[in-house]
Amino acid sequence: HSGKKAGKDFGVCVNPEFLREKAAEDDFKNPWLITIGSIDKRSGKTIEDLYGAVDCPIVHISLKEAEMQKYIHNLWNACKISFFNEMRAVCEGLGGTDADKIFKLTTQSAEGFWNPEYGIKNFGPYGGSCLPKDTAAFLDWAKEKQNYEMPLLGAVIEVNNKVEKKK
Repeated sequence: HSGKKAGKDFGVCVNPEFLREKAAEDDFKNPWLITIGSIDKRSGKTIEDLYGAVDCPIVHISLKEAEMQKYIHNLWNACKISFFNEMRAVCEGLGGTDADKIFKLTTQSAEGFWNPEYGIKNFGPYGGSCLPKDTAAFLDWAKEKQNYEMPLLGAVIEVNNKVEKKK
């Protein structure tokens, strides 16, 4: 109603926060990344100036990209947590396995942990001789031998099959 135009008369920014619930104050004081989505350079620079001298990367992107980055950030964490919760349940049902020990080793051995670029390229490296075969085999084993449904693992197969068909 004012007749003013965003990006000309006033700025618009999206500045997603990455604060963990139990460490929010420390995370705010010591960010590992600052993302600023802005409608124009001037408004983005204004938000950047509010941070003063921080010791972390500051990345400027579009408004939509900043909104998507925040969702993808949280959804990745949710998927990772769900995966390890699902695997923990299988380990406990199997008996004789220490899930914490296995998970710690996995963080050292799985390329998705030590290579930040792994899996993010255009429709990622799911195909090949190992991932599809091992994923399907484990899902079948869990259902048949442990009578355990694995909805996340089933969804992984379904999503990647759909992507493969579209390539």
